[in-house]
Amino acid sequence: MRSNDLGSGKNLHLLVDELSKLLDIVKDRYSTAVEAYIKDFPLVLSTLLLGRNVSNVYDLITILDNAVKFLVDSKASIRSLAILSVYELRALLNFIFSRSSVKPMSDSEARTYAFKLISGVAPGLLVVVGDDPIALEKFLSRAQRLGFVVFVVSSRFREVLDSGLVVDGRRGLIRYVSGDPIDGLVYSIGLAVRLLSISIGPLTRENLLEYLQKRIRLGVVTLSTSDKFEAILDAISNLGVCTVVSAGVNYDTGGAIYIDKIEDILPAICGRLGISVILEEELPIGFSSMYEGKSVRDRDVYVEFGNVKPYFELVVSRRLEEVIDGYIEVIGADIDSMREGSVQPLGLLVEVAGVRMKSEYEPVIERSIHRIINHGEETWHVGQRDSGWIRITRRGFDRGFRLKHLGFMLYIGLKRLYGDILDKIQVKIYTDEDRVKDLLKIARGIYGERDRRLIGLLDEDVERYYICTICQSFLSSHVCVITPERPGLCGTVTYIDAEIAYELRGEASSIKPVDRGRPIDVSRGEWEGVDKTVFQLTHGAVNRVSLYSLVSNPTTSTFSFECVSVFIPECNGIMVVDYSYRGETPIGLSFVGIVGMISGLQMPGFLGHSRRWILSRKYFRAEDGLKRIVWMPRFLKEVLGEEFRDRCIEDGVPDLPEKIADEYTAKTLDELLEWLVKVRHPVLELPPILTF
Repeated sequence: MRSNDLGSGKNLHLLVDELSKLLDIVKDRYSTAVEAYIKDFPLVLSTLLLGRNVSNVYDLITILDNAVKFLVDSKASIRSLAILSVYELRALLNFIFSRSSVKPMSDSEARTYAFKLISGVAPGLLVVVGDDPIALEKFLSRAQRLGFVVFVVSSRFREVLDSGLVVDGRRGLIRYVSGDPIDGLVYSIGLAVRLLSISIGPLTRENLLEYLQKRIRLGVVTLSTSDKFEAILDAISNLGVCTVVSAGVNYDTGGAIYIDKIEDILPAICGRLGISVILEEELPIGFSSMYEGKSVRDRDVYVEFGNVKPYFELVVSRRLEEVIDGYIEVIGADIDSMREGSVQPLGLLVEVAGVRMKSEYEPVIERSIHRIINHGEETWHVGQRDSGWIRITRRGFDRGFRLKHLGFMLYIGLKRLYGDILDKIQVKIYTDEDRVKDLLKIARGIYGERDRRLIGLLDEDVERYYICTICQSFLSSHVCVITPERPGLCGTVTYIDAEIAYELRGEASSIKPVDRGRPIDVSRGEWEGVDKTVFQLTHGAVNRVSLYSLVSNPTTSTFSFECVSVFIPECNGIMVVDYSYRGETPIGLSFVGIVGMISGLQMPGFLGHSRRWILSRKYFRAEDGLKRIVWMPRFLKEVLGEEFRDRCIEDGVPDLPEKIADEYTAKTLDELLEWLVKVRHPVLELPPILTF
C-alpha cells in the first residue's frame, strides 16, 4: 500500500480488494483496539458517506461495501466522496499497521483551528502537497505572512525548517500533517470537513458540496509531487474545492487551476475564493495573526501616535451611497514627513455601510481595530476610543510602510471579520492636530451616547454576564468580566456591546457568556459561576474575583485601561488616576509606572478600569464607593463633570468633588493627609478598610 503503487481511478478496485484483505486481518487481530484507533484517527469523510458514526471494525467493512456501491453513483459529488472514503480507510489501516506518517489532530487542536477560520483571524485554509523544499519554503513563507492556516503534506518538511522557515508555533498557522502524499492529502481534506462541522454543526453527504463551496475558504495546492493520485485530485475538484497545480506536476484532468510561478499561486487562490487580501506589493510588512502579542520597544520605534497627543478611533455607519468601498485617505502629514522618535496626533475614522449593518454594531466593530493593527508585523496598538496608542517601527518605515497601509490593514481586517455585514468600508486617517481635536469632540459625544444606552439596567436585573478575552494575546491570565454596571476595563466594551458581539459572531468575537450562578458574597460582587469560568479562562491563574472590591480578590488588570484606582492605606482612601495624567501621584508613581506594575495581575489594592466605572453605583461598593476617593487629577474631574457630581449627591456627599485633592492641592502623601483634614473629607469618618 505504498503511495507509488497506487495509480489513478483505474486502480481503485485493486485498492478495494487489498483493503478488504487487510480488514480481515484487522477483524482477527485488532478488533477490540479499532475503537481506540478511530478515536485518534476519526473517519470524517466515511462518516458522511454512511450517514452515521464509525466506531468499530464492522463499520469499516460497511464503509468499503458502501464505497463500492457509490462509486457508480450518478452524482459526481457522491462518487467523489466514495473515492475519498476509500483512501481515508486506507490511511486509517496504514495508521493501525504503523505504516503511516500522518500526525493526527486532537479535538482541542481542531477547535482551535476552527476558531481561527470562523472568527476571520485566518482568511482561509490551504492544504499544500510538495517535496521541493525551495518551492515549499517560498509558498509557506508567504501564506503564513498573510495569515492563512496551512496543512503541510511533505516528506521533506524538515529540510524546509532547516533552511530557515520560521514557523510561529505559538500562533499555530502552519501544521505538518504527513509525509505521505495520499494519506496526508485525504486526511487533510477530512480535517477541513471536520473544522467545518465544528463551526456550523453536523453535515450530511447531501449538503457537503454546498457548505464546502460557501462556508469554508479551502484551497488545495500541489507544488511538486507524484502523478499517482489523480483520482484524489479529481474527487477534490468535483467537491468544489479550489485546486491549484504547479506547472511541474503531471496532472491533466479535472478542474484544477494551472500556475507557472509560485508567487502567482496565492493571488489565484484568493481570486477564486473571494478572499480580500493585501499582497506584498501593496503592503510592505507582514499582516497576520502570527504577529499579535509582540512588543515594540522604545529603541525600535520610528514614530508613535496618540499616547500624550490627541487621538481617536471611531467606526460610524453610513448609507451605502455615502461610502466608497476600499477608499483610503490620509489628511495631513504622512510618516515620511514626521521626525523620527516623535509622538504625533492621530484620528482614525472608519465609515462602513451594509444592508445588514446596524448602528448598534459600531462599537463592536470599533474594538476590532486593536486586534487588526496588532496583526501588522511592524505595528503595535494598545488602548481604544480616545486613549489609543500606536507605534510604527523603524524597520517598517525603512520597508516603505506609510499611513495608507494602516488604512489597507483596517479595510482588509474588517472585511475578514465582518464581511457578512459590511458591504463597503472607507478609511480616513487624520494627522493634522487641529482637525484631530475638532473630530475628537464629535467622537467623544458619540462615545457618551453609546455609554448612556445602559442607564437604568442593573447587575441584579440579569442572570448572565459576559467575559471578554481580547487582551489575552498580550496577557494570558487576564479576562474582563462585563456586567450592566461594570463595563470592560478598557472602556470600550459595555454590556450591550458584549451582547451584540456575541450575537454576531459567537465566541469567535472573544466574548463568552457566563451564568453568574450562586452568590458567594453579593456585597463584594462574587458569584460561583463567574469564579469557575474565570478560573478556566485564565488557565488556573485566578480562582476568585470580586467585581465590586478593590482589596478583596479584585479582578486582574488589562494593559489598556483608562483609569487606575489605588488604595492608600495611610489615609484609608482611594486614589484614581487616568491615562492623560503624566505627572507623579502622591504615592510617588506615575500612571505609566502603575500600568507596568499591575498589568495582567490580580493585585489587591490596585485595579485598572474604565472612566465610566467611577460613575457606577457598584464602584468599589465593598469599600464604600465614591466616599473613599481622596485624590484625582483635575482634568479627570472635569471630564466626569456633572454626572460625577450627580452621583456624589446621590451618595449623600454633594461637596465631595471639591474635597477630593488633585495635583494642585496635594503633590505628596503628607500634603494629601493635611488636605483631607483641612476639608474634613468624609473618608475620615469611615471605618478602616484593612484591619490587623
